[in-house]
Amino acid sequence: MVNLATVRPCKGSSGTEVLPEEELHLDLAGCASRLEAAGMDVTDARALLIVRGDIQVTLYPSGRMLVHTDDLELARERALSVLTHAGVE
Repeated sequence: MVNLATVRPCKGSSGTEVLPEEELHLDLAGCASRLEAAGMDVTDARALLIVRGDIQVTLYPSGRMLVHTDDLELARERALSVLTHAGVE
């Protein structure tokens, strides 16, 4: 399981930035396939994934995520859920 180092309000938009303890090198196409298999609505924008639901999550190859909520605990939960369903350990 990935440990999250940072969960903080995003400076550039309304949302929360979530960073893993260590930079990841994610295969976004593989992550997208696993997320879709888990029933998630995913847009592969090549440089990032957009996971839509009641809260949108943007996932970057480094593991950085922008979670579109100001609730830090909810952002942490959603980030971990996306990473888990994407097959990131």
